[in-house]
Parts: sequence; structure tokens; C-alpha cells
Amino acid sequence: MEDWALTEEDRPPPRWLYYTLVFAAVLAVVSMLLMAGAVVLLFLVPASWLP
Repeated sequence: MEDWALTEEDRPPPRWLYYTLVFAAVLAVVSMLLMAGAVVLLFLVPASWLP
């Protein structure tokens, strides 16, 4: 039985759903890396450099 998606609810989710989830995951990882980099810079940069 090759055609297993016989009914509408058995059909796999559309492709844009996967792309949206991947985009959200990449955006979250990039934002976390940027926040971690900002925190590291706050600790590495001496206080005398700040205005």
C-alpha cells in the first residue's frame, strides 16, 4: 500500500511550515549568540573605555 495519505488529515504538513520552523529556530540561535556576545563584550571591555 504505497499511497498511505488517503484522507485529508493523514496528509503530511505543507512545506512552508517546515521552512517557517527552520527560520524561527535559526533566528532564535542567532539572537542568542548575539546576546551572549554582547554579555561577553561587557565583561571583556574595560570600564575605562566606556564614556
